[in-house]
Amino acid sequence: MVQPMLPMDPSRQTLHNNHPTQFISLLLKRAVAGGFAGTCSAIVGHPFDTVKVTMQIDNKLWRNYERQSGPLKHEIRGQRGLLSPHRFKHLGITLKCAAQILRNEGVFAFYKGMLFPLLSSVPWTAATFAGYTVGEQLFESISALPPGQFSNKKFLIGGFAAGFFSSFIACPIDRVKCLLQAQTKSRFNSSVRYKGPFHCALQVYKHEGFFYGNYKGFGITLWRRIPNFGIYFIVYENTKELCRKRRHSSKSSGAEILLAGGMGGTTACIFSIAPDTIKTRVQTAQPGQYPRGMRSVIKEMVHRGEPATTLFRGLPPALIRTFPASAMYMFSYELVMKYLHNESHLPR
Repeated sequence: MVQPMLPMDPSRQTLHNNHPTQFISLLLKRAVAGGFAGTCSAIVGHPFDTVKVTMQIDNKLWRNYERQSGPLKHEIRGQRGLLSPHRFKHLGITLKCAAQILRNEGVFAFYKGMLFPLLSSVPWTAATFAGYTVGEQLFESISALPPGQFSNKKFLIGGFAAGFFSSFIACPIDRVKCLLQAQTKSRFNSSVRYKGPFHCALQVYKHEGFFYGNYKGFGITLWRRIPNFGIYFIVYENTKELCRKRRHSSKSSGAEILLAGGMGGTTACIFSIAPDTIKTRVQTAQPGQYPRGMRSVIKEMVHRGEPATTLFRGLPPALIRTFPASAMYMFSYELVMKYLHNESHLPR
């Protein structure tokens, strides 16, 4: 059976010798493709993101789990094997957190705060891929690298630019999303502070102002997103390149794009989960709780005696979410770009 083929990522095209109208056309195509891809990715990954946010801010959940697992630790003292229950601590808390959300709030609670990211996916992804392209162009102009040539430095600079430009849109989106995900509504008490994303955004503006309210945690957002996208695009492009070389082909198959997208997202997630935990705490905190942002969060953690592993809370659901969401994201993006670029054949 012939393996389905997809073309190389159209975002690899550069701005060399391109007319301004061609560049604008390319950005519009990327906005449409990214919007569709962002929608697919959000639907797949948002439930896991809700569990991740809950784990990052709910200290009571962790204390209860530690208290309940105390006798288990005593019984298995000295066990060091691969299947030791110690190794499944975070997975156990992940399952407990998901069960708690389902029991107290119902299945639709997993999609709290999803509407806003869905509606904002087009400008967010447009900024991401526009920044990536500008970063590539800047590197090629400085280094005199031939257009389209494979270069990890180019992917890194492009990823850094993508993270920087997208942060200006992602920060207010994340603020609203995290606030909605953090509030709890039980079946017995339906009173909540925010009735939806637009009501939440309005309340944030009323009580905290436009800039401080929407861009609370902007510094830590930059610290998270800039290296995150640098790692993501390097792993993504290298995985596709390795797969192509293995098959001695110049094109990537659909399965290879899914694999490359999942690998890129998962690798980047591991390196970005610590700043993401700090960002979540800053963005869901009461006004004035963390006056110095990241430094205040770390200072509070030290004062409370929280271990460094606290920064990696939410990693299991984040990893479970990231691989399918990132795989679907890049596959959907490249598939739509293939249509928009009028390619003669589509995957069959």
